[in-house]
Amino acid sequence: MAKTKAKQTEDETQDKEDLYEKVIGGLSKDFGTGVIVDFEKQNLNVKRLSTGNIALDYVLDGGWPTNRVVEIYGDYGVGKTTVVSKAIEAFQKSDPRPVLLFDSECKIDVEYAHDLGVSFAKDKMIFSQTMCMEEINDICEKLSVVGISAIFIDSFASIFPR
Repeated sequence: MAKTKAKQTEDETQDKEDLYEKVIGGLSKDFGTGVIVDFEKQNLNVKRLSTGNIALDYVLDGGWPTNRVVEIYGDYGVGKTTVVSKAIEAFQKSDPRPVLLFDSECKIDVEYAHDLGVSFAKDKMIFSQTMCMEEINDICEKLSVVGISAIFIDSFASIFPR
């Protein structure tokens, strides 16, 4: 009797695992490979780029994380754009691919950004002033095939849907 109960439990466990794999496979088919992350197969080491500021590197555990979303927020005039400009500089120095910058507020100070080390050369930056989220998504999707090092949006709060 104990063997039968153990066998039944083992079969139920296998059925659940099979169902799990089937559902995960369906999600991957519907939404693309990688939509569900398997941490046992995932490299959790995150490459980081120095910000050039020891204190900020400390707060960010070593610098800007690559392949991650980082949101910088705060009150008007506290230096968010300056921090983003320094991040752009770090990515431009470390990666030959251009960065993609969306200036959705349409008020970038090119001279100030240049003074902070940002290059606006076409091989270093792709620049857009669209304010529409769908357009931003389409641009990112199309440029992903050629490769970009990072995407910056200044400011997310000024973006609107179509």
